[in-house]
Amino acid sequence: MNLVVRIVFFTFLIVPLISCGRKETEKDKHPELPFFPETTDTKIKFEKIDFYPDSFYKIDETYFNIGAKLNEHSPLDIYIFSYKDDLTTKTDSILLDNDHYYIEESGFLYSYNFSSKSDDEYYENNKVTRINIKTGKKKHIDYLKYDYGEEHQNIFEINRTYEKQLTHLSDSLVMEIRSKRIDSVEREINKKFKSTILKGLQKVTEISLQSNHHSFLLQYENREVILKNAPFWHNETEEGRSPIDLLKDYKEYKPLKNSSLEITENIHVFDRAVQGNYLGGGRFNTNLSQSGIQYYELNFKNEKTSFKLEAKNLYDDEIIVTYLMPDKKTIILYSNEEQFKLSL
Repeated sequence: MNLVVRIVFFTFLIVPLISCGRKETEKDKHPELPFFPETTDTKIKFEKIDFYPDSFYKIDETYFNIGAKLNEHSPLDIYIFSYKDDLTTKTDSILLDNDHYYIEESGFLYSYNFSSKSDDEYYENNKVTRINIKTGKKKHIDYLKYDYGEEHQNIFEINRTYEKQLTHLSDSLVMEIRSKRIDSVEREINKKFKSTILKGLQKVTEISLQSNHHSFLLQYENREVILKNAPFWHNETEEGRSPIDLLKDYKEYKPLKNSSLEITENIHVFDRAVQGNYLGGGRFNTNLSQSGIQYYELNFKNEKTSFKLEAKNLYDDEIIVTYLMPDKKTIILYSNEEQFKLSL
């Protein structure tokens, strides 16, 4: 098919498809309404806020969230931000030492880094930090020096060396010997793990420090430590259970649950004016979408106001939304460009 024929073919194919979704353009239906953030006369006050979190945590009477902000020394710094009662003004911030974190319900945050590679240098260069969210006090959590995962892995290398001496035996007999040797080592690890790690253990939770490593945060009466790499194998007998199976018998740290903001019905689009048609994104997308003006009505404590907004996607009703904060009192109005706390 030559170029001219292709052009004619696609013209006859696409034009009818496009024309099906086209809508007639309209003039501004409500020229008297101001464009947001201006509104019609109202008693509703719009207090601009600088930071918009999508969820909060609460410890005692303190609300906080985890957020990032640009820093001159690194692309992103992660902070714990605390807030005033209305949840729109930050009162304090604590810098996290690492990029990942786990929050425990008693008010402690554990920050750590994750590595996609498994290597011993990780433990030399990366520390798990415990932060008291109420006081900001930080403490490094020590790693246990002994590596049970490495001990378990070593038996396979030892077996390979040992089995070179068994070439005169049948494969089935070699496999039987191998199985018994592995079972013996696993039972020894089980016994040692019970007498050391499990003795006095109160709580446990798994945290991801390295790929292919099962690392655990362990709590005893007067200390917390990190178990770097707990091995796993299948054995249902009590004497042969793997360390990971043994840890499942213990009480877990409980994560602190967060509260998401709730969308409210304080605001709605009451009219639209089509002012343009355009093809949707994508190389082969022939769907037409409309741009234009959305007209909003905002209701707050029996007060009303109206305004309009230019919209790239005319039928997206969540360009501007209102949220109820977790305190169940504060209402904020959110757009991509600006956020406001509403009051009278």
